[in-house]
Amino acid sequence: MFFGMGLTMTRGKHHNTLAILGLGIELNEYTRFVAMPLRGHGNVTGGDAVTGWLTGYPFGIDFSRGYPRYNPGEFTCIDLLTRGEVDATLVIAADPGATMPQPAIDHMARVPTITLDPHISHTSRLSRVHITTATTGISADGTVYRMDELPLKVRPALTSPYPSDEAVVRRLLAETTERLRASRGGSPPRSVVAVAGRPVPAEREDDDSVVRLALKRAPDTPLEAEVLSPDVLHGMTRQEILELPVHLGKRIHRLGDFFEVEGDGSAHLELSGDLRKVKHIGHAMTAGSVTIDGSVGMHLGAAMSGGTISVDGDAGDWVGAEMRGGRIHVHGNAGGQVGAAYRGSPVGMRGGEIIVDGRAGIEIAMRMRRGLVCIMGDVGDAAGLEMKGGTLVLGARAGVRTGAWMRRGTIVALERISVLPTFVLSCTYRPTFLRVYANHLARSGVGLPAGVGDGVFQRFIGDTSGLGKGEILRHLPERQE
Repeated sequence: MFFGMGLTMTRGKHHNTLAILGLGIELNEYTRFVAMPLRGHGNVTGGDAVTGWLTGYPFGIDFSRGYPRYNPGEFTCIDLLTRGEVDATLVIAADPGATMPQPAIDHMARVPTITLDPHISHTSRLSRVHITTATTGISADGTVYRMDELPLKVRPALTSPYPSDEAVVRRLLAETTERLRASRGGSPPRSVVAVAGRPVPAEREDDDSVVRLALKRAPDTPLEAEVLSPDVLHGMTRQEILELPVHLGKRIHRLGDFFEVEGDGSAHLELSGDLRKVKHIGHAMTAGSVTIDGSVGMHLGAAMSGGTISVDGDAGDWVGAEMRGGRIHVHGNAGGQVGAAYRGSPVGMRGGEIIVDGRAGIEIAMRMRRGLVCIMGDVGDAAGLEMKGGTLVLGARAGVRTGAWMRRGTIVALERISVLPTFVLSCTYRPTFLRVYANHLARSGVGLPAGVGDGVFQRFIGDTSGLGKGEILRHLPERQE
């Protein structure tokens, strides 16, 4: 089975690929089948194959920490450019200026861009520098990969006055390394000592003291600050907090370079400022509280197992990803993958509670096993994807494929949503357990529509394309009862 790039450029994106791979698995029960993508020009298959055996990941890889990290949607070039998170671009044997979304192209035109290509392309015209290179296999040797990932050595048939891509990249790397060394006065780059979180003692959690951190200026590129957690800050002096390491791209800085700090370490943090590009706040926290006045970046409260986080603003993607306990309340909107599993991980949220008063993006509660996720605004496609348990409450409209490949768990839809044909209508009834949820959410300041706790719901069982033990409860307004 051959599939083209259009499969991932339509609304379902990578879910379409997952579906065709699933079809291939089922067909292999009868005879031999292989699903193979028809890749674009520029030896894309070769790029995926090489990064795969070098790092274990095919694309969407970040090396800023000195080791590969994989997270499509965060580290893929379209996402980085669209969010304006890069300050320079190097394009080799590709023409993203002709195929990427317009916001990504616009940002690429704003930052210094270098293009290596044998021909003038759309990307060349928006680049600050275009370097003409020899064509691999015609005027330069190298290795290309067939679509079945078989490497083929190629030799030049013609000579060229232009250097190969490899020669240009090696020279750029050598010059950059030399200039960085000169800018540091010959000293090695600053090293960092990992700061491990410590469980917050009970007496610290009951302490009324607060440490306040105010962002001095919004960073141009993402600032990764796992140290902004009660488990790390409690028991520290103000000076020790100022010296904590944070990552801005490949560079390591002091927390005090970006934040004003008031007070000594505490189990209770108050943060303020434009934190939309500050990631990993509250990472793996076990107790205490984090209160944020403003909007915040990705991975808020990821892997946390206790404590509370409150955001008076919006939050980025991966809120509460793979969390095991605790409570997160976002009083604005959230991005995608709320309470979800990271790419390649079999299980997402395993406990705790996430409430979003506004909208949220795609793949909410993906692979969730336990816990409660409540989104009062509209959500994107594939909410409850591959759920294994837990409860997802949808207060407004949802995109397509809600509950796709769901194994267990409950999705409560307070508005009418489209249900996949692989779900079977079981009955229409009044689920009395929803009174408990309604009362609990009301105590949390979430106002469900009147009468929901005693309302009538259609119960759909599915997803029958899988285990089929999950349920979708779709609310019926009184006029339809």
